[in-house]
Amino acid sequence: MEEDKSLGGKVGLKAEVARSLGSIWRVIEGEVIILTPENATLHVLNELGTRIWELMDGPIRVEEIVSKIVAEYEVDEETVKKDVLDFLSSLAEIGALEVREVG
Repeated sequence: MEEDKSLGGKVGLKAEVARSLGSIWRVIEGEVIILTPENATLHVLNELGTRIWELMDGPIRVEEIVSKIVAEYEVDEETVKKDVLDFLSSLAEIGALEVREVG
C-alpha cells in the first residue's frame, strides 16, 4: 500500500491504513514502542494505541478499526471515531502509518 502524501497527516474514516513497512517497533511489557529513526525518538503507545497497532497487521479500513474498538471496549462510537482518527493522524505524521483513501 502506498502512502498518500496529499493527506498531510490527516486520516479519514474511509481510509485504509497499515503499519509503515519502514516502522521500527517492538512490544515490551504489553506496550508497543515505535522508534522514528529520523529523529531517534521513541513513541510508547498506551493500551488502546497498542490494540489499534495490533489491528493494523495488514491493510484495514479505519471504519473497521472503529467498529472493533467500540465492540471490545464498550464505549460510544463518536468518541472512538475522534480518538482513533486523532491517533492514526499522529502515526501518519511520524511516518509510522501508510494511508490510502478509498471510495
